[in-house]
Amino acid sequence: MQIKDIATIRTGVYLRPEEYKDIVYLQVKDFNERGDYIGVANPNIFDKKIPEHHLLKDGDILFAAKGSKNFATVYRGSDLPAVASSVFFVLSLTEDIIPEYVAWFINQTSSQKQLKSEAMGTSMLSISIGSISELEIIIPDYRTQKIIVELDRLRSKERYLYQELISKRQKLLDIKIFTRIKNQELNNAN
Repeated sequence: MQIKDIATIRTGVYLRPEEYKDIVYLQVKDFNERGDYIGVANPNIFDKKIPEHHLLKDGDILFAAKGSKNFATVYRGSDLPAVASSVFFVLSLTEDIIPEYVAWFINQTSSQKQLKSEAMGTSMLSISIGSISELEIIIPDYRTQKIIVELDRLRSKERYLYQELISKRQKLLDIKIFTRIKNQELNNAN
């Protein structure tokens, strides 16, 4: 089975932020390397210029097809309407499959390797809509999809907590070193 068998695929839109601010314009800079949303959902484009079919729907999968940061992530609606920039392909599932599973599958090393091997361009690599649509995907039963998605969520949380631990340890070590140096300076002054 290929991605095109389970989803319709369209490109995001190229827009320039304008004075009126009614819609969130999602760009690659709003996501980390893993596709986790790190931006703030501030509206930044005027909605009267956006055709309805470009508005994102809850569960749409965004695939960053241009540049070195190629990832898939699931759009989980917000209070404000949103559109994806032209860097993204938007995959709307046509089958009853968990969107997070599809994003997870696309983000796997083997899938990424295949997609990048077909990328074009020299200074900015670009993955074609044909490459993503013809990507072979394995769809396990619904229960297995849920388990994979939950394991991936827990792995992400573990990675985040581990990074927080490293950061806090570094700060603690810096404080201890600084305190020791300060105490030594006071002792030398006496």
